[in-house]
Amino acid sequence: MRILLLIFCCFCLVSCGLIPGGGRMFSDYQKTSQYMVSGASQTRVKFDWGKPDEIVEADSGESWVYRNRQDDKTFRFNFDKRGRLISSNIE
Repeated sequence: MRILLLIFCCFCLVSCGLIPGGGRMFSDYQKTSQYMVSGASQTRVKFDWGKPDEIVEADSGESWVYRNRQDDKTFRFNFDKRGRLISSNIE
């Protein structure tokens, strides 16, 4: 009975995403499109993607570049001076 309860608890934790790597995984493309629909900040992008490979500063804000991601693509996120995502590019 205890084993059955333990298996059930593990299944519930994995299915709701409380265990890292469990549950539904999002691709880089899905994450990027979700940011553009719902909006994102530098904090959220850094949480999801980690430290950027390159940060390019400009007068209007900065761009974060992530190289060799899914399908060996380069993802670029452009932020305004307040840290809000204004656009993204996939190269």
